[in-house]
Amino acid sequence: MKKEDLRITKSKTALRQAVANLLTKKGFSLLTVKEICQEADVNRMTFYKHYADKYQLLEDCLQQVRNEMYNKCLQSIEPNSADDNPALFCASYMMSVQKVFTACKKIPLEYAQYSDSQLLSALHNSLKEGIRQMLLEISKYHSLVYGIDMTTTVLSGAATGVLYDNLFSHTEHDSTEIFNRMLSFFKRFFDSGLLVILDKKASNQ
Repeated sequence: MKKEDLRITKSKTALRQAVANLLTKKGFSLLTVKEICQEADVNRMTFYKHYADKYQLLEDCLQQVRNEMYNKCLQSIEPNSADDNPALFCASYMMSVQKVFTACKKIPLEYAQYSDSQLLSALHNSLKEGIRQMLLEISKYHSLVYGIDMTTTVLSGAATGVLYDNLFSHTEHDSTEIFNRMLSFFKRFFDSGLLVILDKKASNQ
């Protein structure tokens, strides 16, 4: 694969960071390409060389977040846990999701208040894709009863609900408490056998 030119990488990074900065001040639907370019110190001609519009830039931002989430997850858990303990693998992954979004401040509080439906939809799709990657790893060792698509839809709906509650609640949550809630949720999910059939080794964990 051809390596991206350093100048292009620098421009894209600046534009992504500009979106992250501006989202702490106003909703995505109110952002203009002009504002993004001014914040990034990038001219409009350069912007349109890389992106068709602000929505394509947003998708690029979310793709970067997805990659970061998944890489952080794989770095923070035992290599074989998707096989040996899928509930732990999933809980660790979702905690990585929370840490990435909290640290990068890529999602403003208004997002949780559903005042910006386009950004809400984009985030949900991003998290759903991350969970799909997670389930693809688990499916190397365990059987998905209804296939990857349906399992992703069901699990992402439930798991992201838990995540949103933890991310945007006005109440401070201890990280250990959040992790235990996640672990309990996924353990019950896998133990039910409704969507995923664990092999004998994992079911005895």
